[in-house]
Amino acid sequence: MITAPLAGKNIEDAICPLDHLESAREFLSSCSKFLIIGSTGLDAGLMTFLKNAVRVAPTLYVQLVDHKRGAIAAVDRFKRTVPAFYFMQQP
Repeated sequence: MITAPLAGKNIEDAICPLDHLESAREFLSSCSKFLIIGSTGLDAGLMTFLKNAVRVAPTLYVQLVDHKRGAIAAVDRFKRTVPAFYFMQQP
């Protein structure tokens, strides 16, 4: 799933059909491996989408890639907002 900044807009305002968003929700509900690149965790629409779509799994792998300063704050935001990511390790 690729996201782009949508200042002042919700995830539903993305330029893609709503059935694509539903497909993403279905996929994320069974996904156990996540690679997050360059996201600060400040996009409320994306964070709400992930919070509602991602389910806690027995083995959940999350890798967040960013500059070290930004990555620590981003990990904290993802852990606070997306319950399934609560056990993410700090960089």
